[in-house]
Amino acid sequence: MDVLGRAYYKLAVQEWEARTNVQSANPLFFRWTDDAEFKYKMLYERSIHIYTLAMVGAAPLMCCVALILTIGLQQMKEMEIAHTNGHPPNPSHPLLRWVLNKAHPELHEYLIEYERKEAKAAKYNSI
Repeated sequence: MDVLGRAYYKLAVQEWEARTNVQSANPLFFRWTDDAEFKYKMLYERSIHIYTLAMVGAAPLMCCVALILTIGLQQMKEMEIAHTNGHPPNPSHPLLRWVLNKAHPELHEYLIEYERKEAKAAKYNSI
C-alpha cells in the first residue's frame, strides 16, 4: 500500500470509528481484484525483472562510480586539495579555506593547529 493510500485508509477507519463508537486497534485492509492469480504472477514476474536488473546492472554501476571517484580524487590531488602522504593539504585559496571550514570544521581546526606547529618548528629551526 502506498503512503497516500494508507493515509486515506486510516482516515476511513477514523470516520468509521466515529460513526460506530467502536475502536479499531489493528484494522486490516484488503484490496479485491478480479483475477488474483494474474496479479500474483504479474508481481512475481516484476520481482524477477527487478532482481535480474539489479544483478546485471550492479557491477557496471559500481565500476562507473569507482571510475568517477578515481578521476575526482586525481583531480583533487592535482589541484592540491588532497595529498597521498597522509597529511591533509592546506588550501591556499581563501574560497577553498572557507568551503573547508563550512564542510569540515574539525579538519579546518586541525589544519590551523598544524600550521601553528609548522611555524613554531620553522622558527625553532631557523634559530
